[in-house]
Amino acid sequence: MGNKELFDVAAHTYNTPERAKVADAVAEAIRACVKGHSIDASSKTALDYGCGTGLVGLRLLGLFKEVLLMDASPNMVDQARTAIAAIQTSGAAHARVLCGDIMDASPVGLCVDYVVVVQVLLHERDTRGLVSRLRSVLRPGGHLMIVDFDKNERVSSQKVHPGFERGELTALVESEGFSLARLETCYSAKQLFMNQDATLFLLDAVKMSSMDKDDACRAEKPH
Repeated sequence: MGNKELFDVAAHTYNTPERAKVADAVAEAIRACVKGHSIDASSKTALDYGCGTGLVGLRLLGLFKEVLLMDASPNMVDQARTAIAAIQTSGAAHARVLCGDIMDASPVGLCVDYVVVVQVLLHERDTRGLVSRLRSVLRPGGHLMIVDFDKNERVSSQKVHPGFERGELTALVESEGFSLARLETCYSAKQLFMNQDATLFLLDAVKMSSMDKDDACRAEKPH
């Protein structure tokens, strides 16, 4: 996962009112999208990959049977683990945390029904490679839900992409064995991205059946 060192440094001060506001909007958009599917998500498992401190993933508790929060930054994972522990004192949370980078190795035996990636592709140089790796931990018929920024030519950085063209990202996802289910704007604000006005989109894609040998979930049937 790109920029891990930066997130390690920022972990203890990452949760701000502004980020919480964005997380509220993103989580609400994901909830609405999932509820529009012709399945009962309460029996499904979800992976929030690149979860950071869990700002979005923890807002999805109750929507799924279980939410797995995964990040490559140990300090971010520690913050997420602390937040989960506070919630679990009430016995209401069904969440667990995993520290790791799926670009290095997928966790053995990991197969989920939903993968959520919020502002994660932005930091990954190998966008196609990440989509492919995430597909490998999705059950056939599972959903990949990408939330990221529309491309902004005014953004120039060696550390992040300047956002994404929706059509180009859709084509990439479809070429990796997905079918587009939904694509919509989920949040807009001034100075949201690198001090520029920006828009976040939600791309929802369904994994098509596959027998690829590197697909850990290829032999499983959807729940």
